[in-house]
Amino acid sequence: MAMNLEDLKMIFYESKSNHFSCWYGNDMVFPPHIHKELELLMVTKGELELTINSTTHTLKQGDISVELPNTIHGYKTLNHCDYFIMIFNGDMLPLHKNIFSTYKPSKSYVPSIQVPNEVYTSLSCIYKEAQLDNNLGIITGYLYLVLGRLLPLLYLQKSQKDINTGIIERILGYIQLNYLNPINLSSIASELEISTFYLSRVFSNNIGLRLDKYINELRINYANYLLLYSDKQITEIAFESGFETLRTFNRAYKEFNSITPREYRKRNNNTDKIIL
Repeated sequence: MAMNLEDLKMIFYESKSNHFSCWYGNDMVFPPHIHKELELLMVTKGELELTINSTTHTLKQGDISVELPNTIHGYKTLNHCDYFIMIFNGDMLPLHKNIFSTYKPSKSYVPSIQVPNEVYTSLSCIYKEAQLDNNLGIITGYLYLVLGRLLPLLYLQKSQKDINTGIIERILGYIQLNYLNPINLSSIASELEISTFYLSRVFSNNIGLRLDKYINELRINYANYLLLYSDKQITEIAFESGFETLRTFNRAYKEFNSITPREYRKRNNNTDKIIL
């Protein structure tokens, strides 16, 4: 299946009632983000650093994380990691709708030693079914089985409304829509009609990054997709990713990835992505 770069750019944020995505990949790096979909990630090899609401955990082979809607989460690979990930809308599983909207997990992930074998089997079947004929009915059945086994192991508890949740959603939503354009702390604060001081403080406390570094990380992440799934020249990718000069792009890229864009393109191969 051909890659759609717009889908790749939006994959962690897009909201559709029938949206379902799953793919295998390697060396996941994605800054803290928030969306209305559920996200399940399984490490298949190596280790992955998972950040949930500013708390960091190390996932190892076989470990599975489940992020319910509107949970701030991010990923970082320190050495090497292979993974399987699914992102899907909770409307696909109406029997769990109340759980998704009113509960939050006490644990961030389920270690491999606690994961029932049928969960691994079901995840494999979901991916195969998505590859073969995109049968959402069968996939939904497997999703019910997977979450039915995993949710109790996350020790769900009633969630309490955080006064900052709404503003963080607004900030992250605005950045997601505009990070490829010239934006900064002042322009975002002006657009959202809040003070720069309040924006900076709330953002840093919840995301754990300075806002400018977060925007650059989003841009670099998108640049990585362009490097892998397009034949565009690096200069073109720099500008399309939101950087004003090639020099600024190269400096930011090396800071985040510790290698050059050219080295990244040469080192990595395509991964399969399926969207239904």
